[in-house]
Amino acid sequence: MNGTTARPMWAQTPRPGVASPDGGSAAAADPTAGSRLTGLLRVSGMLVVAGAVPVQRAVWVDGRTAGVVIAAAVAVCVAVLHRFGGSVVGWIGPVAVGMAVGWGVAGPQLSFWIGVGLVLAAWGGGRPPPGLRVGVPPPMTLVPLTVAALFAMLRSREQFGWRLPLLFAVLGGLTVLALTRWPDLPHRIGHRVAGWVSAVLFTGLGVLMLVVPAAVRVLVPPRWRPAFSRDGWTTIPRTGHTVDRPWGPAAAEHRPRGPGRAIAAVVVAAAVVATVLVVRNDPGSSSGVAAGPDQGVTTTAAPATPAAAAPTVSSTIPADPATSVPAEAAVPPAYADADWWPRYVSDMRYSSKWLDHFREAGFTKIRNGSTTYMTLRDGGRVTWRPPPCDCRRVTLWFYGSATGMGVGQRDDHTVASMLAKRAWQDGVAVDVVNRAMPGTQHWAQVNHFAWDLANKPAPDVVVFYTGVTDLNAAKWLDERGMGDRDWPLDTMTASFLEAEHIATAVRRSTRGDAPQPPPPPGVALRPATKLPPMTPEEIGRLTAERLDRTLPMGADLAERHGVRPFWFWEPMRVSRPPVAGEAAEPGDADLRRMLAAARAGLDPRVVDLSDTFLGVPRPLYFDFHFNEEGASLVADALYARMAPALRESASG
Repeated sequence: MNGTTARPMWAQTPRPGVASPDGGSAAAADPTAGSRLTGLLRVSGMLVVAGAVPVQRAVWVDGRTAGVVIAAAVAVCVAVLHRFGGSVVGWIGPVAVGMAVGWGVAGPQLSFWIGVGLVLAAWGGGRPPPGLRVGVPPPMTLVPLTVAALFAMLRSREQFGWRLPLLFAVLGGLTVLALTRWPDLPHRIGHRVAGWVSAVLFTGLGVLMLVVPAAVRVLVPPRWRPAFSRDGWTTIPRTGHTVDRPWGPAAAEHRPRGPGRAIAAVVVAAAVVATVLVVRNDPGSSSGVAAGPDQGVTTTAAPATPAAAAPTVSSTIPADPATSVPAEAAVPPAYADADWWPRYVSDMRYSSKWLDHFREAGFTKIRNGSTTYMTLRDGGRVTWRPPPCDCRRVTLWFYGSATGMGVGQRDDHTVASMLAKRAWQDGVAVDVVNRAMPGTQHWAQVNHFAWDLANKPAPDVVVFYTGVTDLNAAKWLDERGMGDRDWPLDTMTASFLEAEHIATAVRRSTRGDAPQPPPPPGVALRPATKLPPMTPEEIGRLTAERLDRTLPMGADLAERHGVRPFWFWEPMRVSRPPVAGEAAEPGDADLRRMLAAARAGLDPRVVDLSDTFLGVPRPLYFDFHFNEEGASLVADALYARMAPALRESASG
């Protein structure tokens, strides 16, 4: 080889309009030419680059039908680009059509992603934009583009922001430009890396060949030394010897000089910086963190999110955010037979983080929208309804927190849906309107009830399903040394506003960055007196007292509008002895004492459902939210108490 290294054949791909090395015409360099296998691989790569992420995003956000539509549109566009990409219409037309379809299916983000994917697929597949003075990139361009597309697809399972498409566009565009300008760039990089590797390897070899013999010469007496030569060394003349090093750096002519070296450095630096920034700032890169801050209030143990390896349940009384689902798609024991669970978790994380379906602050904490298994409409969750019939239908409004809304359950398997199904099995058509909302205590449920009555015809029956959030509110007050208060408390909103980054943003919006001036005379903030901590029994009694004070609010409203009211205290994980698959924590003992004191102080009008799950040996909870079996058991308990009233309403 005489010190030279042959370049790979793919680096010698001719450009359009340039004669090939064998004297052929430019047509011989047509990227569509070649064997059938080569063409199939090229089209397959284009399909992956153009369609991997748009199809993935469409399926996860808008369902399988949308994914099929996007897959078909991308396939048609890639086929047209591959066949007619040499003309302006054949190049721009498919890109425009694909973006239009993406916009119609899922909005501008998907449209943008399809545009990026189709442009890079066409260019990397050997169809550069017509009319521009750019060459045909080598076929190997599709390899890094395909890898980038698959990487982006995998990350899109967790988050769908703009950063990932932009990163893919930057890296893909730089790859195509670099390989079009320097088609032997991978060859150069390979030799440079090989040179570094060989330097490291032969440095170690040099230690063995030089240092060890020198040590032997110094330490070993002459009579015991090996007889290499008279002085211990054999001299080999360098003249006339040429060392062939295919493993080493390429010859000097392969090294970029002048502007080429600077441009290559800029390209590499830009790609590295873009990758680092995106990975570092990518919201989806934080493993084990669910979307939205944890608003739980702990007893003696810190909040815990179920881990992927061994799902655990914290001794937390959550403020019932709808985002309280495991951050990873690992299946908890309570959902061992639920093949839909991983998809449900991913949908919830995406919808709460990117679509703002669930809010920590404000009166209305849910927005209209849908995921694969959850539909939110008109401020409530869609519920199963009995089929049309000639019978008198009973309308029931159902109020609660996230456990009532159905976190951890599909639309047709929530407590409200199962209650409607149970009544229909008994021949009673009950249209249940699920108005439950995350983090809603009883007083807030009554507040929602009052506003609904002001805007809609009154129902026949109303249900207030509470417990977790009221106990949480009392614990929240105790942890801040506030004791009892004569004003309503929204723990979710209050905890959200207490967060340091939110408090800092509020201060900056009102004060700016200017330093605080001295207060005028007589102006001062008087901090509230902080009370000593309460015992678990005192916290439980405070829960019952605050609930009892708000019961007349709902009772008076129902009586005034001729509605039959029911109150239910919900079962909790600590309402029964520990169950395998539902992790027990040290704080459970105190939590059980709180719960016992609260139950003992409940108003007689409140039906205690705490014993609903007694005797069920299977795990039902993944934290303080139960699975669909638990929802069915609760619905049975509700119907058993309300059946006479529902039958009476249906017959009247």
